[in-house]
Amino acid sequence: MSSVNIILADRALGTTRAQRRRAGSLSLLLHLALVASVWLATTLGDQRHQKRPVAAIVRVVTPAALGIKRPPPPPPPPQHRPPSETPPPPAPPPPEPAVQAPVIAVKKKTPAPTAVPPPPPPAVPPASTPEPPKRRGVLRGNPLGSSHSAAVGVEDPDFTYGYYVNQLVAALSSNWRRPPVPERIRDVRFYFRILRNGTLGELRMIDSSGSRVFDDAAQRAIEISTLPPLPRSYAKDYLGITVVMR
Repeated sequence: MSSVNIILADRALGTTRAQRRRAGSLSLLLHLALVASVWLATTLGDQRHQKRPVAAIVRVVTPAALGIKRPPPPPPPPQHRPPSETPPPPAPPPPEPAVQAPVIAVKKKTPAPTAVPPPPPPAVPPASTPEPPKRRGVLRGNPLGSSHSAAVGVEDPDFTYGYYVNQLVAALSSNWRRPPVPERIRDVRFYFRILRNGTLGELRMIDSSGSRVFDDAAQRAIEISTLPPLPRSYAKDYLGITVVMR
């Protein structure tokens, strides 16, 4: 390509650019004139209704004529990168399925039916059976007697006179009055002997209640009680008694 052709091409290209600039400026002026005419018509119409003459002079000036340059576009906002996250730990391997032991069915042995033995023959009593020796005295009641205020036990295991124990409990209960002490005070226990004629002997305290007033009142009730004499058929000279005063 020769230099002449290059020069002609540059001139044609410059002419085209100048025409485009003129067309753009003319289009902008036409738009501004149209806007000004619309605004002027609206303003004049309002003034006609108000009957006030208004004169307006509009001069359109482009920013380029004033020497104002377009500001450069703003820079893009910085992109915030998320902090590096620690990768989650690997999931533990699934547990191995438990191996179940095989179930072995065990058959229960049915017990063999047992033969029912025949009933024994009726026992024939002997012609003459000697009777065992009986205890002396009459067994009435319980040798261990008690009431709401006193409980009595005998020392001799062969003592079978229950009625005598009942009389002894009644005699002790009739003279016992619980003193005004707290309910937490427990019982007091005494030991004494009864002679054949009903005399009291060897009175001593085995277990205290924890209250001196309670212990003294219980001992006084035993000392003033009229004890019954021992049964006539009882062979021993005295009877040991354990009493709990409540």
